[in-house]
Amino acid sequence: MSKVFFITGCSLGLSIAKHVLSQGNRVGATARNVDDLDYLTQQYPTHFLALPLELTNTHQVAAALSSTIKAFGPIDVVVNNAGAGLSGDFETCPVDMGRQFFDINYWGTLDVVRQALPILRQSGRSSKILVISSVIGMTAAFPGMSYYSASKLALECTAEIIQSELDPAWKIRLGLVLLGGFDTGVLGRNLVLAPSGVYDDPKMPSHKFARGLSKYQPPGDPEKAAKAIVLYALMEDAPMRLILGADAFASAEKKMEELVEEYDKKHFAYPEAESAHVHVTSIVGESYDRIFLIEPNLPDHPQAKFPGCVVFSEIYQVTGPVERFAGNIASEGYMVALPSSFHEFEPPEAIPYDTEGTDRGNRYKIEKTVEAYDEDSTLSVDLLCALPNCNGRIAATGMCLGGHLALRDTHVDRDGRTLIRNTMDDAGINVTFVEVQAQHAFIRDESSKGRWDAALSRRLFGMMMESFTRNVARDLGPRSNASTKLEHIC
Repeated sequence: MSKVFFITGCSLGLSIAKHVLSQGNRVGATARNVDDLDYLTQQYPTHFLALPLELTNTHQVAAALSSTIKAFGPIDVVVNNAGAGLSGDFETCPVDMGRQFFDINYWGTLDVVRQALPILRQSGRSSKILVISSVIGMTAAFPGMSYYSASKLALECTAEIIQSELDPAWKIRLGLVLLGGFDTGVLGRNLVLAPSGVYDDPKMPSHKFARGLSKYQPPGDPEKAAKAIVLYALMEDAPMRLILGADAFASAEKKMEELVEEYDKKHFAYPEAESAHVHVTSIVGESYDRIFLIEPNLPDHPQAKFPGCVVFSEIYQVTGPVERFAGNIASEGYMVALPSSFHEFEPPEAIPYDTEGTDRGNRYKIEKTVEAYDEDSTLSVDLLCALPNCNGRIAATGMCLGGHLALRDTHVDRDGRTLIRNTMDDAGINVTFVEVQAQHAFIRDESSKGRWDAALSRRLFGMMMESFTRNVARDLGPRSNASTKLEHIC
């Protein structure tokens, strides 16, 4: 079923509109000069409506929303992309200019949100309001961008509070898109104030930034960004924030590291392991994959090298028990990567279990393609091998450890277990196959359903680590051509 989008702004908003239209959806798009949108009107006469809008004109906002509904029916997604750019030293920037800028970027955007809320609520449909922001609001990293950064951060804070005020029964979700640098042409339209007074010195930070900005070539592709934003807009239970652009990820992570250091609150998930995560782009799944990283915490040995281990979690993604299991591996001296299993279908957070809909992971693991599983493996291994403290030797395991091969477990029956053994044997893979009499999910170290068997989990974990030690932890050198076939002769 096609969706109806209401999009403000003609920079990245134009790329978003084109991608939405290419999928057969309908779009009401605004611009200060609607002549800029004539070619889309001609190309999509029944699916595209160009609307004039000055963001500070509340009557035009109401008229544009009303015209979109009249032309296409109830709105499903509102994309707030319109705004302005302003750079200049805070002290010398005229106060009136700063206020006018906030009238556009902050109050103008919120006027669209305010007028859209009752419209979306009355439709009774699941709907989304996106605020296209900038990672600069989060990082506050650039001198001369005080008003711009403040407007973006204010929008993000306000959007989060608005979301907390909404009744879930209204089915209205807000989302924040924090952009890095994308080549949309918007930089050329920004108002740049020349340094003046005591700031008019080539050595001053804002002076240096202004010179660099004049030569800056944004690295991001707006078409790829538009595709990701539309995917995010239509995603159910999406995270509040979507960070787009390699430069955005880098600056956001740097800011978070600085805050942790500033507040002296270091998060150690385990006594001997440290936890973090990174985002990588998935081509097969057309999404981003969050890969959790847990590594030995040895600050006195910064040059230490460790083998890597990929831990695949199923069916709830990276839950507390899965993270603790991985932390135990890290404490044995491994760099551990845990890909979020179902990033094509869900946000990276753990799927709640023992609740309604908890079994959707069983559906996802079948719907997910082999190519997507392979890509997750490749991304995880590539990430580990790129870490300076990883020696390039990689092990792999999964959760539930042994649970799906328990004799009383119905997930894999007798014929299925035989098929697994025969397939690996036919492929010439030496494998130790262990079956135990145990409940499914016996390694889940929680009271949930009373299945946790600590003693059995500990013993099987020891067997796994012994295998890793023999094959990965030790540098055995290259394999010889000698036969590795096992003999079964007494």
